[in-house]
Amino acid sequence: MAKKTILRRFGDFMCSLYGISNFVFKKMRLLILTQTIHKDDNLLGFFHSWLERFSTKFSSLVAICLFMGRVELPNNVKVLSLGKEHRSSKLSRILKFYKYIWEERKNYDAVFVHMNQIYVLLGGLLWKVLGKRIYLWRNHTEGNILTNIAVILSDKVFCTSPFSYTARFKKTQIMPAGVDTAVFKKDFKADKFKNSVLCFGRISPVKKIEVLIEAAKELKERAVLFEAHIIGDTLLRDKKYLKFLKEMVKIYKLSERVFFRDGVPYSKANALYNGYKIYVNFTASGSLDKTILEAMSCEMPVLVSNKSFEGVIDERCIFSEGDSHDLALKLERLFDLNKEEEELLGEKLRDYVIKNHSLDALIDRLTPILNG
Repeated sequence: MAKKTILRRFGDFMCSLYGISNFVFKKMRLLILTQTIHKDDNLLGFFHSWLERFSTKFSSLVAICLFMGRVELPNNVKVLSLGKEHRSSKLSRILKFYKYIWEERKNYDAVFVHMNQIYVLLGGLLWKVLGKRIYLWRNHTEGNILTNIAVILSDKVFCTSPFSYTARFKKTQIMPAGVDTAVFKKDFKADKFKNSVLCFGRISPVKKIEVLIEAAKELKERAVLFEAHIIGDTLLRDKKYLKFLKEMVKIYKLSERVFFRDGVPYSKANALYNGYKIYVNFTASGSLDKTILEAMSCEMPVLVSNKSFEGVIDERCIFSEGDSHDLALKLERLFDLNKEEEELLGEKLRDYVIKNHSLDALIDRLTPILNG
């Protein structure tokens, strides 16, 4: 462990013990830019927890977001919204962006851009002139010339998957995904649906949910009893995809086996995971979907085709990408696990998340870098 990290942790411990601020190790001030800061957001509610943890590692935070909802953060966190919740125009948001980063320029030493490369493209040159270090978090399988420019402008880039587009650059570091394992954990009193399958997250073509419906068709033909619940919200542009999925269910006569429900707030996600037997996910390898790790943290058997998990989790949890037949076979195999086998598998999956992708692991890795 690096000497700086040891000193930082010792400082944190002593300050916690005596109830004082760690001026030596928390003097840095950070500007954070992200899409949404809303404790109850179905998709991005987790970032509220990130801000809470960051607030203990920096003297102050200025957080600029596109959309602001319910916020409950410490006094050293200042949240500024670009106004999407008020349906502001794109021009208005751009003007507010420049207004905020200029007016707050004396209140931050470094910039952490979460997910949206556009902020680096818009503010990168100004931040360079002002002497602010720029850190970009981008975790997506696709990229383009604008992504390359954003990487050039950034001092360091972070992603969670070696298959992410940005993983190819020398300045990129692979990071833990940041799952709050204190929130996502097994509920030993929860009742699970027998042979139940959960697919949870935003419903869009990139999720490849049709693979599950094809597998459900095969399971029904083999007289396997099961239920599959597809739970998530759909953007307006993806309504046709949702309609397509529902048509598949109708054509295959699966209406008594496959069900659709709206998404749930972040605060209710843990209870959702704990109500099902198996979690499935079909996203491409370049993007490490956090819902997979949240389910694993709840000691829930998962089935994924993401290559990032090959060789690191039990092979029973991996199926061939896009192969509905392989998915059906692996689902039936997991259905047949006895209680002891299921519990042992779940414990191993949670242990993997704690060691490699927990929020504590992420903050421990990020803080020394962002502090320069």
